[in-house]
Amino acid sequence: MARWFAPFVVGALAPLIIWSKIRDSARYALFAVLGVVCGALAWLSQENATTSIMTMLLVACAAVICRGLSIRMSLLLAGTFVAGELSTLLALLVWLEGPEHLSEAITQFNRSSSLVFAGITDTPWSEPGSGWKSTYYLTPYVIIALTALALYPPKQFGKFADDWKIGQLLGMTAAAASLCMLTLFRSDSLHVIAQSMALAPVMVLAVVYLPRFMLRCAWQRAFIQILLIVAFLLIYPFPIGILGSRASTDPRVDPGILQRGIQLTEAYRGVEVIRQAWLGPKSPAESDNSDVLVRRLGFRPDAQSACCYISDWTFGDWADTLREIRSTTAGRSVYVDTVRAYSALGAVPSAIYFFADLRVGTAFVEPMWSIWVDDDLSAAKEDLLKERPECLISGDPAVPVTKFMPANSPFLLTNFILETYHDYSEHRIPSKVKIIVYCRTKD
Repeated sequence: MARWFAPFVVGALAPLIIWSKIRDSARYALFAVLGVVCGALAWLSQENATTSIMTMLLVACAAVICRGLSIRMSLLLAGTFVAGELSTLLALLVWLEGPEHLSEAITQFNRSSSLVFAGITDTPWSEPGSGWKSTYYLTPYVIIALTALALYPPKQFGKFADDWKIGQLLGMTAAAASLCMLTLFRSDSLHVIAQSMALAPVMVLAVVYLPRFMLRCAWQRAFIQILLIVAFLLIYPFPIGILGSRASTDPRVDPGILQRGIQLTEAYRGVEVIRQAWLGPKSPAESDNSDVLVRRLGFRPDAQSACCYISDWTFGDWADTLREIRSTTAGRSVYVDTVRAYSALGAVPSAIYFFADLRVGTAFVEPMWSIWVDDDLSAAKEDLLKERPECLISGDPAVPVTKFMPANSPFLLTNFILETYHDYSEHRIPSKVKIIVYCRTKD
């Protein structure tokens, strides 16, 4: 959620600042602070940068129409926010990457977004039976309709324009609009669900506030509220939608929970996990055979519990396999190869490096983010020739690395690396899938 949290923050707080009766100097200061917060979030994810600025501009436009804010003031407030966000982002990049690498850092920061906007991830809706398909197509119309009713209600009763409650609704519709734009570049239930975090408050605020400002009679308000609730339940069928999405195939999710809701026992288990993470990992004597995994997780998992979304591994399977990989590589530099961005263990490479405490042997740690086009692949090969990692973690192409991939999918760089090794050892890790660790025997 951190990837899309900034527009939610802006949508929730910016209207409160604009609609509040405070001095202009205080408004500028608060918008600068809000920009600093969003700049830090933009450092976590570049998607936060564009969506938060888009939300801020939409809120400023709404304030001009509904609040009567002058265009000059709205531009100054938006400019203060953008300046605070960009200066914070640049300061973090300079601090963490160094001033000499700032230009390259900015290029890399913008690179994935530019490729997405160029259409590299464009896909049609790929889940015909998903309950979120209609949601995907209807959400833009819902946002437009609610925004129009908030800005131009057919009737107005009470201090409509000066009420911060309508500002809240407009702020959250602005956040929902900016996040909805992202779903246009990737059409599947996971992205629709993840980027719909602003829709829940939009629906609640619309039901609570819109009828209050448009109708006098209590029964008329109640009738409109019921209609809105029914409409939202039809468009956003959360229980049905989750059952029809990829979440229903997640082995970590108990199918019973999807059908009956979260029960107190499940909530208690979650609290217990948080408590274990807070107290720290158990001592090695208490942590059975999960040593490295326990230290990295910060708590001791149930060895029989499912650990992974896209494979049938348990925590015990993971612990045994990671321990064997760590023992085989013996502190040597490692490259984890992938099939469509996933390692032979069914997880992204960074998870293997981290949980097995491996020595990373390349700058291209995560192909999902760093190898998108042919030029990236060429750069990755040059880096491997330069760094010459001593070991390679790969697998058998005939065995699917995840439940969603076909068999006989080749690993991206295994053949290339083995050609550079010439002489190497081969160690097969006993596990649910065929994991192979190759290590160079001669320089």
